[in-house]
Amino acid sequence: MVYFYRNAFYMDLTKQPHYKLYVRLNETILLDGALFDAQIEHRKEAQTLGHHIRYYFLKKDAEKITDIAKKLGLSLSTETVFDLEHDATKKTHVLYVFIALIVAFVIALAVSFFH
Repeated sequence: MVYFYRNAFYMDLTKQPHYKLYVRLNETILLDGALFDAQIEHRKEAQTLGHHIRYYFLKKDAEKITDIAKKLGLSLSTETVFDLEHDATKKTHVLYVFIALIVAFVIALAVSFFH
């Protein structure tokens, strides 16, 4: 797996206690800037996962990361990315069903009006 390294830090994921977070791609620039300013060690995967990217942080920095996320209003997740995208997909499907019902109602109304 390919990683981006930031601030010349090297995290050995086999030896150091760490955790991972999924970050939306449009929020990575904000997070990268905040991590650079706070001098927080991390790894960032080069490969995206849908509209998200995975970051690795040392457990000792968990509180700092939480503070940064709250301050910047970032939507971070420790679980799979699919859970983050489920709400958007569900809302889109509800919208399509609603539009289909309106179209069906208009067609039924038109058919009954012209008979």
